[in-house]
Amino acid sequence: MTTEQQDIIKILHEIETPIIDDDVNYWFIRTNGGEKFEDFYFGKYVAIGWDKCNDIEHIKVTKQEDLKLEIERTYTKEEESRPGSIAAQLKNFVNEIKINDIILIPSSNCDRIAFGKITSDAYLYELTDEDTMDMMFEDAEIDFLKRRNVEWITNEPLKRSKIDPLIIPIIYSHGAVVSANNYSSFINRTLFPNYYRGGAFHSILRIEKKDNVSAYEFNKFLNCYFELSDILSEITGESINKEDLKFKASFNSPGPVEFITYSASFFIVLSAITLFLNGANVNLDINVFNKFHFKTDIQSDGLLKKLFDKKGKDNEHEERMKEIENKINDSKKELEIK
Repeated sequence: MTTEQQDIIKILHEIETPIIDDDVNYWFIRTNGGEKFEDFYFGKYVAIGWDKCNDIEHIKVTKQEDLKLEIERTYTKEEESRPGSIAAQLKNFVNEIKINDIILIPSSNCDRIAFGKITSDAYLYELTDEDTMDMMFEDAEIDFLKRRNVEWITNEPLKRSKIDPLIIPIIYSHGAVVSANNYSSFINRTLFPNYYRGGAFHSILRIEKKDNVSAYEFNKFLNCYFELSDILSEITGESINKEDLKFKASFNSPGPVEFITYSASFFIVLSAITLFLNGANVNLDINVFNKFHFKTDIQSDGLLKKLFDKKGKDNEHEERMKEIENKINDSKKELEIK
């Protein structure tokens, strides 16, 4: 890891921005038509059925084709008509899912989706005395015993209307355990306003304006990033390539706008503007890249003028940063940026 990357990681920890490892995978895990959704969610776990095949260590080491043959012997064709698919899903749940992978589980009719992070290896749930009593006197069935513990990422399951629409096709996939890696970027921007992965910093803003978005207003807002990068370049003496800032947008407003950069300099610009828009309660006093001082108190007035030390900065820079700050405030109101 380079010195610049180490400095970025340090800042990200300070502002509590998620750092997603490259080897994190994403999974869509069904809840038996929504029947198990509340059990999973409030129990803080996910699970898979086919409880006649509950030897987890055996599933781990058995070849998938051999496991398929065992399933054919265990279940009748009327009970399970696709033993090969079952074998693949059991192997995925036990072998392929890892701690820190991100999972999605749907409620009935997929009206809500809960997003979580895997926190344990696969294990076989052992019935408690309370479970036994429930089974005896309340005719309760305790099943889906192959489980993994989960830490939920959002405070509550998200309504379908609050989820990035590009995630929705995953709900039409077949299988109890389905890879959602192709949807990872859409999942990340649904969950996190900012995150860092694969050497890139992602900053997601949400335009909530329901009427048509003014191209002029959006362009004015976009220019704030480049104007601030010009000031940063002047103060530090470092050249900044404006093509290092990319963005993805859904112009079906309301919708997300995602800024992406691999550039250390644009990382600072994105951090400053995003923190300002989100009004985060963050205090920073960090020496960045040994080139300039990143110092700001988000709750005080004049955020942008505090982005850099006053040392080596003249009144012209302060005035220009104040103008940028005013433009951002105007755009936030006009575009209804959240």
